[in-house]
Amino acid sequence: MKRFALRVTAMILCLGLAAVATEWYESVSFVDNDPFQFDSQRAVLFPHSGLTLGGHPASGKVYAILPPATVTRLQNDPKHLIIIDSHKLTAQEAASYKKIFHDAAGSGQVPWIVGAIGSIPSAVTSAIGITSTLLDGLMRYAQAGNTVSASALEQLMAADGRFDLVFLLIQDSKVPTHQFVSSTVVYNVTVAGENRAYAICSSTFALKQ
Repeated sequence: MKRFALRVTAMILCLGLAAVATEWYESVSFVDNDPFQFDSQRAVLFPHSGLTLGGHPASGKVYAILPPATVTRLQNDPKHLIIIDSHKLTAQEAASYKKIFHDAAGSGQVPWIVGAIGSIPSAVTSAIGITSTLLDGLMRYAQAGNTVSASALEQLMAADGRFDLVFLLIQDSKVPTHQFVSSTVVYNVTVAGENRAYAICSSTFALKQ
């Protein structure tokens, strides 16, 4: 009888442990590259992106949740990269963002490329790992001198300038069933007749599936 009771107790303990076991994405820390402290503007610029976050921000364990249709688009894209939402600035908004970048003067620099963000080679996107961001990849890809400060971005804020929210799907090379999404804010503007894309901030999260 005592042996049976021990077995029952062991079964209850096992069931209890199974109930509290976390999914893999719940124990992964997110990665953030945000030299200008711009992250808070994502929700302002892109309230309907479909990206929601779960987890425990205080511990750094935050994961992403995306609509199935968005995940399918990312999986089907040759570079696994899509622009999910865009926001064109008004003159009043441009003035507000000038102040944000003015206040960030003295921070680090971010990369820019000529042309649209979708024009970056597949070799660049495929080289981005789960512990880095699209901004990190663009920093490596950008030509020498193709970086910009907050003070310079302040001068580039203009009516009809456009912010894009870009998603990049990243697969864990060690566990192919585990996927991550890098969410990046990109600013697009014409400078001296040249279309440029500036990577402002970027975060990578484990993707709940």
